[in-house]
Amino acid sequence: MGTRITSKIISNNAAYNIQSNKKIFDKVATQQATEKKINDPSDDPVIAMRALRFHSALADTTQYLDKNLSDANSWVKNTETALSLAVDLMKSVKAQYTAASNDTDKTSDREIYLNELRSLVNQYYSIGNTTNEDRYLFTGYRTSDSLTFTENNIEEREKLVGAGNPAYDYVIEEKFDKNDIKSYSFASKTVSESDINDAVNGNTPTNVAVETDIELVSGYRIRLAYDNIDDSTVARTTTSMVPGEVTITTGGSDTVYNVEYIEDDADAAGADGKVAGDKIFVNTKTGMMIFGENIKTAMAAADDISFTYEKTSWNTEDLKPEHYFNCVDVALNEANPTKYPTILVYDDAGQKMEYAVGNAQSIGINTNAKDAFMTDVGRDIDELADIINNVKSAEQKVEEIKGKLNDAPNNETLKYLKAAADKELNFFSNQMKEFIAGGITRSGEYFDQVNLASTQAGTVANRITIISDRLSANKETITEQASENENVNISDIAVEMQNVQMVYNASLIVTGKISRQSLLDYI
Repeated sequence: MGTRITSKIISNNAAYNIQSNKKIFDKVATQQATEKKINDPSDDPVIAMRALRFHSALADTTQYLDKNLSDANSWVKNTETALSLAVDLMKSVKAQYTAASNDTDKTSDREIYLNELRSLVNQYYSIGNTTNEDRYLFTGYRTSDSLTFTENNIEEREKLVGAGNPAYDYVIEEKFDKNDIKSYSFASKTVSESDINDAVNGNTPTNVAVETDIELVSGYRIRLAYDNIDDSTVARTTTSMVPGEVTITTGGSDTVYNVEYIEDDADAAGADGKVAGDKIFVNTKTGMMIFGENIKTAMAAADDISFTYEKTSWNTEDLKPEHYFNCVDVALNEANPTKYPTILVYDDAGQKMEYAVGNAQSIGINTNAKDAFMTDVGRDIDELADIINNVKSAEQKVEEIKGKLNDAPNNETLKYLKAAADKELNFFSNQMKEFIAGGITRSGEYFDQVNLASTQAGTVANRITIISDRLSANKETITEQASENENVNISDIAVEMQNVQMVYNASLIVTGKISRQSLLDYI
């Protein structure tokens, strides 16, 4: 017996077909409108999972490319520009030393060269204060801290510490090696104004009377990064660093020397034309550590050499020690220990700033001040200024004694003193010429170091370009893969839309015809 087909069954089947075609029509219509293969993850879990991976990879790549690499590139490009200017200045510094080495120049001419050199060096250090988006380029992690002291730094600090207290009070540990040891000579005595007055009055000068009273004392020196240091030996309870101590480390064993502070190199002279005894002298005015043969031998064999000293006198354009050395700033703590219970501690560890440019991949972008803005460049100018001042002073003494001899040509004491003054002038003049000649070599070495830093910045810039190109290619590939995974083909979906619309419309027409008839029409 066959199944009876009722009008209800026909109607239900027709409605089901319309609903099925409507779902297909809606799906294709949504794909055409959104241009996406799926509207909900449940439509196709595989496509959905792959889409999540592609979107995550694309977000990471976009972050690396558009943010991290963009920031890194801006930083390095500004660094390159700054160091390029520094390289040019170092060329000019060498040119000035070369010009100043002319033997026919007068002391006044060399003063002009000195002023030019000082101006160039000030410009050189000012480049160290270059910023990128208000962040200092060459001060490591301390991007809000300038390389040199500014008027604002000192004025603000003076308000904090109060009247009568130093704005900054650093205890600095400066480290050296055997390459920092240089031969050094100085005059055991110099002609004084009282010597000239004694000679004019017919009395034997008590300091320098004859040429042999002035000897050239030989020894060695290490030049500190700063002059005008304090003669402090006071150990702070807030720090283990003790000013006035030189530590020589050999084979893991430390030998500590307490320095003797002086204000005149002559105070370091021994009786034998050499630096006195096994002592270490430090000239607080010039920042010279002076010593003899035995100390030099110990230092030359040492693994490490360090000297701890204090400095409270700071001027604008001085380099801040925290960018170069282990040091502490005790000014705030000592001015108001209740308000500032801790001291500011800085270390000389290299502060490498890195940007993430990929999964488990980073790139260092910064150049530290000590690698491009060396303290020795400025200290050369300080030392040259001291030497030129010594020459000028000696010239004035010679001219003064000449004038006195014109008034008293038979004054034998003045004649002896004139020979001594000539010897003093000759020594300082030779010292000046030697220092200027050495400045040509030293400035060449400084140029090489700054140029190396500039080249390294250029290398980083090139690496950033390569990484940027790779990430751009990766981004394009990921975008294409994501599109293939998620997006529909517009032409294909248009054809499919026509087909499903035709099927849907046909189902409506057929259902309409069926609905107009019943079983009674066939009886």
